[in-house]
Amino acid sequence: MKYCPKCKTEYEDWVKFCADCQTKLTDQLPPNNNQAQGVNFVTIYKNIYLPPVEMAKSALENENILCNIKGYDGTRPGLSFGVGIELQVPEKDRSRAEKIIKDLNIK
Repeated sequence: MKYCPKCKTEYEDWVKFCADCQTKLTDQLPPNNNQAQGVNFVTIYKNIYLPPVEMAKSALENENILCNIKGYDGTRPGLSFGVGIELQVPEKDRSRAEKIIKDLNIK
């Protein structure tokens, strides 16, 4: 797997740049990443379209919940249709994040 050193999003090995940050991907996350600090991310929302995922991410960030989008490659957006785009949050924020997304009533 490849990782964005800036936003910590995980990508398939063939992806070269982060779709969000336009940063060159690396083989490993830097040592000071969230996983090294014991943060376990879980997927709380999945969609094949990016706009609803971005809307949910924005709502969570407005509530100071750390988020990652996984599974989207801006250079080849059609690939997300097969696997979906995932929104991930730290496991400790799961319940609160799921409630916020439910209240948004996005499909």
